[in-house]
Amino acid sequence: MKKLLILLSLTTAMTAFGASAGKGPEATNTMNINATVLQPLNVTNDGDVNFGNIIQNTTTSKIAKKFTVTGTPGQKVIFKINNQNLDSFSNNKLTKVGGGAEMPLYTDSREVSSGDRSNPTIGQNGTLDFTFNVWTQASQNQAPGQYTGALNASVRYN
Repeated sequence: MKKLLILLSLTTAMTAFGASAGKGPEATNTMNINATVLQPLNVTNDGDVNFGNIIQNTTTSKIAKKFTVTGTPGQKVIFKINNQNLDSFSNNKLTKVGGGAEMPLYTDSREVSSGDRSNPTIGQNGTLDFTFNVWTQASQNQAPGQYTGALNASVRYN
């Protein structure tokens, strides 16, 4: 009987100590989750460019043009023209319909209304304007015919 009591005492002690050995201070941590909803971006331009008839060996007048982006105020964007960033955007060309000849398309006075060309930002009014001048030049031996080209604007939030 004494052995049974000792055995029961040992079993009870082991159970009590074993159960309390896993308890201790609890560690906690909180992960915050945030989201910002942005307005969809939209890009428009102020109209196509039509240089009209150009005489060989002449340069057209410069025409002021503009792309306008609308979106969430204060947000930075990546704005590209013909897959080139605004701060490294180079001139383009016009191609003769039917092929066989090209004519240069020049731009200058490239400016953004908010931020700078390497880091454009949607203004507090929800718009960003990219303004520039565009012109072309027909060389003395420019092949007669119709020429076409395009400036393709793309924008996404940065």
